[in-house]
Amino acid sequence: MVDMSDDGEVAGSIYTSHNILVNDGSRGA
Repeated sequence: MVDMSDDGEVAGSIYTSHNILVNDGSRGA
């Protein structure tokens, strides 16, 4: 359960960061 929670948080963080980078790229930063 703990591992799943940690993996979820890490995946969420990476997904959010990736989303921000993609959005910035789309707007030309």
